Amino acid sequence: MHRQVVRRQVVRRQVVRRQVVRRQVVRRQVVHRQVVHRQVVRRQVVRRQVVRRQVVRRQVVRRQVVRRQAVHRGVMATMGRLSRVAPVEPRNSASPKAKMPPSAATSQ
Repeated sequence: MHRQVVRRQVVRRQVVRRQVVRRQVVRRQVVHRQVVHRQVVRRQVVRRQVVRRQVVRRQVVRRQVVRRQAVHRGVMATMGRLSRVAPVEPRNSASPKAKMPPSAATSQ
C-alpha cells in the first residue's frame, strides 16, 4: 500500500513538472513570436523610409535636370513650380479707349 501511494506521488510530480515545462515552452514561443513581429514591423518601417528617400532623390534629380536643360537652352522657366517669382497682377491695367462707347452691360 505504501508503495502505491509513493508511486502516485511520483507520477503526480512528473505530471506537474510536464505541465510547468509546457507552460515555459509556450511562454517562450509567445515571446519569440512577439520579437519576430517587432523585427518584421521594424523592417517594414525601414523599407518605407528607404523608398521615401529614393522618391525624394528622384524628384530632386528631375528638378536639377529640368533646370540644366533650361539653362542650356538659354530659357528661364516663367511658369509653374520652376518660376522663381510668385505670380502678380500687371502694374498698369489696360485703360479703355476714349473713342469707344461703353458697352450695354456697363451702361445699365
